[in-house]
Amino acid sequence: MLRPLEVRPGTSARERALLGNLRLPLTHQFNLVGALVFSEELKIALNEAFKNARTKRHEFVTPEHILLALLDEKQAVDVLNNVGADVEALRKKLDEFIDAHTPLIPPGDDRQAEPTLGFQRVVRRAMFHVQSNGRQTATGADVLIALFAEQESHAVHCLKEQSIARLDVVNYVAHGISK
Repeated sequence: MLRPLEVRPGTSARERALLGNLRLPLTHQFNLVGALVFSEELKIALNEAFKNARTKRHEFVTPEHILLALLDEKQAVDVLNNVGADVEALRKKLDEFIDAHTPLIPPGDDRQAEPTLGFQRVVRRAMFHVQSNGRQTATGADVLIALFAEQESHAVHCLKEQSIARLDVVNYVAHGISK
């Protein structure tokens, strides 16, 4: 059974829209939001993931949508460039995969794109990562790190195809060590 993620007073309208779509297992009573917030750039990127899915009439918003949106987020792009990613090749592969494998909402159906459990796990993991590091603001880099736990996703496959590992990303984010 899933419950909506709590949204605290003072949360922006965009953040409320995103958080309102996330579902957490009832058995887990996490204090996720509290003083934790998304950076403005991350808010824009996550909203772009939803906007992209809605525009293309995708039934689901997936981890691949997240990675595609992060390719326009300043911090995530900085990290990817410093670990040896070819951002444009990633964008092309992700676009092709999403268009070929994401189910579409039929014309005339007014449903909205729903975040998959994988999408929800990535966002939730990023918030845990931020909280465990004693910070209050999640960035695209945090979401990029969290994405690697979705081992079965094509997003992670695309990163690994370019020889990018979670450790590379963590080393750059934490210590500034480029690959």
